[in-house]
Amino acid sequence: MAAAENPAPVLSLQGVRLTYAHTPEQAVLQGVDLVVYAGEWVAVVGANGSGKSTLGRVAAGLLPVSAGRVQSPPPPGVQLVLQNPDAQGIGQTPLEDVCFGLTQLGVPPAAARQRALATLQAAGLADVANTPLERLSGGQRQLLATTAALAMHPRLIVLDEPTAMLDAAAAARLRAMVAAQQAHGVAVVWMTQRLAELAYASRVVALVAGQKVFDGTPRQFFYADPPALAGYTTSHPNPAQSAGGTPPALSPRPSLQPLSFCRQLGWTPPLPVQVAEALHSRGLCCGDKPLTAQELGECVARLRLAQSRQAAGGLDATLET
Repeated sequence: MAAAENPAPVLSLQGVRLTYAHTPEQAVLQGVDLVVYAGEWVAVVGANGSGKSTLGRVAAGLLPVSAGRVQSPPPPGVQLVLQNPDAQGIGQTPLEDVCFGLTQLGVPPAAARQRALATLQAAGLADVANTPLERLSGGQRQLLATTAALAMHPRLIVLDEPTAMLDAAAAARLRAMVAAQQAHGVAVVWMTQRLAELAYASRVVALVAGQKVFDGTPRQFFYADPPALAGYTTSHPNPAQSAGGTPPALSPRPSLQPLSFCRQLGWTPPLPVQVAEALHSRGLCCGDKPLTAQELGECVARLRLAQSRQAAGGLDATLET
C-alpha cells in the first residue's frame, strides 16, 4: 500500500543520536533520520551491533534519545515485538495472552475472546490456544508475540527479527498477517539480518554502526541502479554473518559491471538476485529485476519464450530461402 499524498508520518526520527552512560563516547545511533507513513513496510537491515534493535526501541518510545527528535504514536498505537518472545508473554496460554492486551484496550471480555480466537486462527495457533506457554515451541512463542501485537490493531508495529525462530511455512504465514494489516494502513518497521526478507518491504533502510547508509526500494538496494553507485566495493561483513563495526569506506574498484549498493557494502544478495545478475552478465536481461524465486521463475519463463520465438523465426527464414 502506497502512502497517501502528503500524509502526516506515523513515525518520524530527526537527527537521532543515542549513547549510554557507561560509554558516552560511543554512539549506538548516530544522526539517524527516518520517516514512515501509514501503509509503508520499512525493512531495517544490518549486522549484529548495527543498532537495529535500539532503533526499534526508540521508535516504540521505550528508549530516550541523547539528541534529536522522535515522534511516534503513544501506546497502544505502537506495538513492539521483541526478538526474545519470552520477554513479552503475560497470560498463561496463548488465548489469555492475546485477550489480556485487548481487555486493556477496553474491549469487553466476550468480544476480546472472539477477536483473540480469530487472530490465533489466522496465525495457525488455534490448536494450542489453551496450551500453557511453557509447552509451546520457541517458534510458536515468537509467532504468538506478533499475533498478540497485531490483535491490538496498532497504527505502527515494530518487529525485531520476527522470523528468527520460525520455519519457512510459519514465516510465510506471519508475513501474510503483517501484510494484511499493512493493507489496512498499518505502518510496519521490520528489523532483520535476512536479506531475502527485504523483498517484501516497500522500503529498505541499511544500518552500519548506528548510521543510516541507505534508504530506498529493495530493487534499488539489490540492483546497480543508478549507475552512479557503480565501481566501488567494501569488505564489510554480511549482516547475517557478523557484527557491525565502523561504517565501510567506499573505495574504488576497477570493474566493467556496476555494483549494487548491497554489494558495495560487501553483502551477498539473495539467490534470485544472484541468478539474475549471472543472467545479465551473459546478455540475458531480467528487466523487472526479480527479488523472489517466483519472480525469477517468471523472468526465466519469459526469456525461454523469447528464445523459442527467436529460434522459430530463424527456422522460418531458412525455410523461405
